[in-house]
Amino acid sequence: MDRREYLLAFYDALDDLPHDVKADVMKEYNDYFKTGTEQGKTDEEIIASLGDPVALAYAVRQRKGFGSSHGR
Repeated sequence: MDRREYLLAFYDALDDLPHDVKADVMKEYNDYFKTGTEQGKTDEEIIASLGDPVALAYAVRQRKGFGSSHGR
C-alpha cells in the first residue's frame, strides 16, 4: 500500500464524520506524511507507524467524540 492508497482507505473509513471534521483530519494526516518525508522517513515507515487505516479512523472518531460508529 502506498501513501495514496493508505489515505484513500483512511478517508473512506471516516465516511460518517461531518465534512468539515473529515477535511481537518485529512489535512492533519497529509501534513503528517509531509513532515515525515521531510525528516527522511519513507511512506512505508510512516504507514507502519500509523497502522491499519480503518483502525486509525476508529481511533480518530473516538478522539473527536463521534462514538463507536463504524460508518458502514
